[in-house]
Amino acid sequence: MDHYQLNQGTWNEVAIQYDQKFSQMRIYDMSYDAVLELLPANGFVLELGCASGMVLKYFLAKLPTLKATGVDFAPAMIKLARKNLPQVKFMLCDVCQLPIEKLQQQHAILATFVLPYLLPADIEKFFWKVKSLLLPEGKFYLSFVEGQHENGTVIKNGEGLEVSFYYYNSENIIALLEHMQFKVLEVFKFDYLQEKEHSTHTAILAQLEA
Repeated sequence: MDHYQLNQGTWNEVAIQYDQKFSQMRIYDMSYDAVLELLPANGFVLELGCASGMVLKYFLAKLPTLKATGVDFAPAMIKLARKNLPQVKFMLCDVCQLPIEKLQQQHAILATFVLPYLLPADIEKFFWKVKSLLLPEGKFYLSFVEGQHENGTVIKNGEGLEVSFYYYNSENIIALLEHMQFKVLEVFKFDYLQEKEHSTHTAILAQLEA
């Protein structure tokens, strides 16, 4: 079983538990608000790796006139997202295989903790997909767990289900964004303390240069 098949199978199994665990987590809200402040009221927003739709739910609660689309590769996550946000268009798709020709250009693209589940070799290709879907001066929000990708690992939950997980260094990610003509507007750092886990979560808000 390859990297993506492993992760897809696990997210299918844990969709409901994931939604219950993280839907009330508010530590990232200040970074979401920074994106919202820069969006037009009727702007187009695409979330890649949308899971159960909890981030889009927050955005639409703050700015209900947004035109939102969500993409995820786990059928159980898409099913749950459609239940949570029936007014939003959701697509079942691998984020690295986005059908660009079928998507509207966006004012903002969100990739909330997508990077940890991508292979390091696929990050640049993923960023090119994002860039091709953004309007001039469009916003790109991404988040990940700070570390070195060489320390990629397989994480097992209490039920014995596994995901392949990679860490990323913010300096390297910023350098890649700048190489691809993104201007970094803001970097957020969050101390994540839950159960036995203590890690630094990084969120970056960038803008595609016109």
